[in-house]
Amino acid sequence: MLSKEEIENKILRFLSANDVSCFNCGYAIHSKNISEYLKISYEKVKKIMREMKKEGLVVYENKSYTICEDYEMQEYSSFRNVGWLLTDKARETEIWKEENEKEKKIFKECFGE
Repeated sequence: MLSKEEIENKILRFLSANDVSCFNCGYAIHSKNISEYLKISYEKVKKIMREMKKEGLVVYENKSYTICEDYEMQEYSSFRNVGWLLTDKARETEIWKEENEKEKKIFKECFGE
């Protein structure tokens, strides 16, 4: 069984990898998605996320995005993003820096300098 610190580090690494990925547009990740991906119970993830929020590592976002400005089409062309994002404090951690370096290396291998 993983300790609280190990679970927090796994979550931080997952969020950091998502944060630095060139394929992420900055969308938040819901606790349910974190739970399913990391195979950690949903209740445990929610508890750890609340603790990480108190530590200032994450913020909770509940935001609506509109894809089309046409008023008649907005009902069909908008979506809500609900979940967790990293803070600047989290981006100062060694885990985030490691994930950022990995992403830079992959990007360089795929696209050159």
